[in-house]
Amino acid sequence: MQKIKHRELAELIRICRYSSDVDDKVRILYKINAMFPKSARLNFPSLLTKDYVNKALDIIEERVDVEARNSAITTQ
Repeated sequence: MQKIKHRELAELIRICRYSSDVDDKVRILYKINAMFPKSARLNFPSLLTKDYVNKALDIIEERVDVEARNSAITTQ
C-alpha cells in the first residue's frame, strides 16, 4: 500500500464519524477512499446509508492499523 497521510486520514475519519449530515459523511468517505491506491479502495454500493459509512470507516481504520503494524515490524 502506498504511503498515505495518517494524520490527515485520522482527522477526516473523525470528522466523518461525528458529522450528522449523511451527505457530508458520504462526501468525506469518498475523499478518504480516494487517498488509497485504486487496488486498495473500497467498492461502494449504489445506496450509502449512515450505517454503511460507519462500517466502511471501521474497515478503513483496520486496514490502516494493519499497515502501520506491518511498517513498524519491517523497520525494526
